[in-house]
Amino acid sequence: MQHDASTREGFTYQVQPAYATAGWTLHWTAPAADGRMRLSVVARKSSGWLAVGFTGASQGMVGSTALVGFAEGDVGWYALTAKNVAGVLRLPLEPAEAPNRRRMLGADGRSVQVVDGTTLTLTLTLTLTL
Repeated sequence: MQHDASTREGFTYQVQPAYATAGWTLHWTAPAADGRMRLSVVARKSSGWLAVGFTGASQGMVGSTALVGFAEGDVGWYALTAKNVAGVLRLPLEPAEAPNRRRMLGADGRSVQVVDGTTLTLTLTLTLTL
């Protein structure tokens, strides 16, 4: 998938997949020397949720961890243990602290906001441990 220069200040790259029916865009920075990078998902919607998922050895949804931000302002980490609502479990800890997690990350900052009543934005500053 080809990426472009980001249109958001503070981000380097962006991608807006052709299949993105909700009109969403992923913005990110290249990892810095200390491993920190920023991700932001922007969608043209004023309610609901946005998420960024991270997979390890599972290579798919089940076994992954996702950061989910809701339009009401709540942001949290979730374990994806099955392909149904019952399998989406809120984590009480940051993923880096969760037991039996290998390639994980720590989030230094996270936020979700609705701008002008039309754009839901989930932003995450994280540290990758690859």
